[in-house]
Amino acid sequence: MGTPERSSKRINFNRLLAWIFAGLFVISSIGVIFTFFPSRKLLSPDFYKQALEDVHIYQRLPLSIAQLLATNFTQNSEESSLIENPPVYLLILDQEEWESILIDLINPAWLQTQSENILDQFFNILLISPDPVNTPIEVSLLEVKNRLGGPEGIQAFNQILKAQDPCSVNQLMGLLQLGLGMETSIDSLLCRPPDYIITELNPVVESFLSAAVAQVPDQLFFNLPLSTLDSSPGVNPANLNQGEIPAPIRTLRRINTLISWGLLLPLLLIIMMTIFAVRSLRDLLHWWGGTFLTAGLISLTLSLSLFPIVNWGFNNLIPSKTSNNFELTTLLVQLGIGDLSRELSNMLIMSVVIPASVLAIIGFALLLGSYLLIQSSPPRDMQLIESTNPLNDTADG
Repeated sequence: MGTPERSSKRINFNRLLAWIFAGLFVISSIGVIFTFFPSRKLLSPDFYKQALEDVHIYQRLPLSIAQLLATNFTQNSEESSLIENPPVYLLILDQEEWESILIDLINPAWLQTQSENILDQFFNILLISPDPVNTPIEVSLLEVKNRLGGPEGIQAFNQILKAQDPCSVNQLMGLLQLGLGMETSIDSLLCRPPDYIITELNPVVESFLSAAVAQVPDQLFFNLPLSTLDSSPGVNPANLNQGEIPAPIRTLRRINTLISWGLLLPLLLIIMMTIFAVRSLRDLLHWWGGTFLTAGLISLTLSLSLFPIVNWGFNNLIPSKTSNNFELTTLLVQLGIGDLSRELSNMLIMSVVIPASVLAIIGFALLLGSYLLIQSSPPRDMQLIESTNPLNDTADG
C-alpha cells in the first residue's frame, strides 16, 4: 500500500496527463474538422453537382451565351472581337433571336446529365482507376446530333434566314439552284426569301444538316491532360506505362487516405484521457463534455469567421459585371462562374460549420448531463452523516 503522499502525487500526475491528452484532443479535433470534412466535399462529384444545380448554371448557359453573342456580334460593329471577319448573317441576330436558337439546340436537361456524368468519370479516374492515364472520359453527342439534324436545327436555320435582309434577284436564283441540287455558295444565299420558298427549302436544309451531322461522332473520348499529370523532374508523361499512376495522383490518393486515417487520432486521445481521468459516470460526462464543447466552439468560431472574409473577397476581387469587350473574365461572369465559386466556398465552409456545431452540442449535452447528475445525487458527506446518525437507528427501531 502506498502512502497518502504517494497516492496524491499519482492522482495529480494522472490528472496532468489527462489535461495534456484533453488539450491534444481539442487540437486534433479542430484539425480533423478543417481537413477531413472539406476534403470529403472537394473530392466528391456530388459537391459540384449540387453547386451547379443551386446556381442554375444549366438554365443560365444558353441565355448567357446569347447575351455574349448579341453584345459582340452587332450590326454596327466593323470588327467582331469573337471571330475575325465574321459572316454577315451572324452580325444581324439580336439577343432574343440568339436565345431562341440556343434554347432549342442546347437542352438544359441534357447539359446537366452530361456534366454530372463527366464529373463522376473524372473523380473515378482521379481516385479509383488503376490506370488514370489511359482511362478516357466519354461524352455522348447523340442528343445534340438529333437536335441539329432534326426540327430544332431546321428551326434555327429558318430563324437565321428570317433575320436577314430580303433576297435579291441573284440570291433568289441561287436558292432555286440549291433547290435543284446544284452547287452554290451558302454565304451568298443567306437572305430572307418569301415564306413559301423557305417551306420548299426545308427538305434541302434537312438533308444538308443531316449530312453535316453525320460527320460528327456519336461520342467524344478525351483523357486527362498528360502534361499536368506528372510534373516530376526528368519524367516525360508520354513515357508513362500502362497502369502506371502519375506522381501527383499518387500523392493525392495518399493524402486522401492519410486524412481518412486521421480520424483515429482524436479517438485515441479521448481514450487516453478517459483512462487517466475518468473514475465515475460524472467524470466521464464532465471530461468528455468539456473537451467536446471546447473543440466544437473553437472550430465553430473559426469557420463562421470565414464567411465575411470570403464575401469580402468576392465583392472586391472578383468582377460582378461584364465589360463591352469580349474577355475571359467577361465570359466567366456571364456564365455565372462567380456565383458558382461563391456557392462552392459557402458549401465548403458549411462542411466545417455543421460538424463543429454537432460537436459543440454534444459537449454541451454531456456537461448538462453531468450537472443534472450532481444535482440529483446528495453530497457524499451527507451520505456519510446519515449512515452514522444514531437517530436513524432509533427511528428504525
